[in-house]
Amino acid sequence: MNQASKKTVLAYVGIISVVFIWAIVPIVKKILIGGHFSASVFSAVTAFSSALALLVLNRKQLKDLHAGYFKVAIPTGLCLGAASLAQALAYNFNASPTNQAFLENLSCVVVPVILLLV
Repeated sequence: MNQASKKTVLAYVGIISVVFIWAIVPIVKKILIGGHFSASVFSAVTAFSSALALLVLNRKQLKDLHAGYFKVAIPTGLCLGAASLAQALAYNFNASPTNQAFLENLSCVVVPVILLLV
């Protein structure tokens, strides 16, 4: 198998993995925490768990990172945190499922724009 086809297979495996993870997260959430926690607490736990998992999985590669990457990563993380906070606060003022879905999907547009600006 040549290098290009390996990259293609890896890309498809990555896409399938992401779709699978997105599919099981609501199920796992329902099983583990049910209705015991608010959406804000669940979002915070999810973000912390994801960051911790990335740190554990990539701990050996951290020393290879160029310090300049952090100049983009830190503001991006702060913008994402601010957006998540604004989203959680908006949920408290508007409980309509339609508007919640709009806010949820808006982040798919806003976060890439913020990344482009940063």
